[in-house]
Amino acid sequence: MLGYLLKVAIRHEEGGPVVDPALVLLSEGSLWGVLRAQVHRYSDRIEVTHTMTYSGLVNGDDQLILCVYQVEKGYAYVNEQTWQRQQERVSVPIPEGFREDGFHLYLLLSDRKSNKYSRSKYLGYSTI
Repeated sequence: MLGYLLKVAIRHEEGGPVVDPALVLLSEGSLWGVLRAQVHRYSDRIEVTHTMTYSGLVNGDDQLILCVYQVEKGYAYVNEQTWQRQQERVSVPIPEGFREDGFHLYLLLSDRKSNKYSRSKYLGYSTI
């Protein structure tokens, strides 16, 4: 992953190299991602909903992982509760004191044993 970051996600600007969050991959793998992910920002949480595709290529019990990353202040949150693909949503609570911050959002999936992963998907920058 570091090699990918160095080759693809860093762009050169006048002030020096800058990481483009949209090009960063947190994971790479063979699991299918989700379709039509939609971000919902509330005062106390960030939620992502999606549409479940029923086929032999996806498992309803794959686990959704939502990473909300605040680059400038150097912290991130991931969902502690287990959310499955078949639930068609994942939510991350934002503690008081951090709710006004903006976050880069990444969504990825793992199988039930956390052996296989999907390619992470950058969902954009979320502000309140």
